[in-house]
Amino acid sequence: ERIYLGGVQIPVSDDGGRTWREGDGAEGIHVDHHAMWIDPNDSEHIIIGNDGGVAFTFDRGETWRHHANLAVGQFYEVGVDMRDPYYVCGGLQDNSSWCGPSQTLNGYGIRNADWYDVSGGDGFYNQIDPTD
Repeated sequence: ERIYLGGVQIPVSDDGGRTWREGDGAEGIHVDHHAMWIDPNDSEHIIIGNDGGVAFTFDRGETWRHHANLAVGQFYEVGVDMRDPYYVCGGLQDNSSWCGPSQTLNGYGIRNADWYDVSGGDGFYNQIDPTD
């Protein structure tokens, strides 16, 4: 009889949708939930996808854990500059605009620390001066 409703928050119904309450434990994770997976073998284990990435619970949503080491986001638009190697700048839904290198000599690859924030809020378009 439990129903989860994705949206800005995660309302929960324990009576088949007759009554609703705000989901417990969802504070501290990003809003605007777009995807949800419930483990068919363990309904305590749920994964949600939202504008801020991915969050996991192992107690039916009483507590959520956001994994900030996953480089995921919803890009609106992407621009590149004229450097060699070029940098990529992209505007993300609810997560600013970010720029970072297209290549690295680091043996571990491009890391989160290689990216820098250039604005706040919704990111949208990024146009880079081709002469600079």
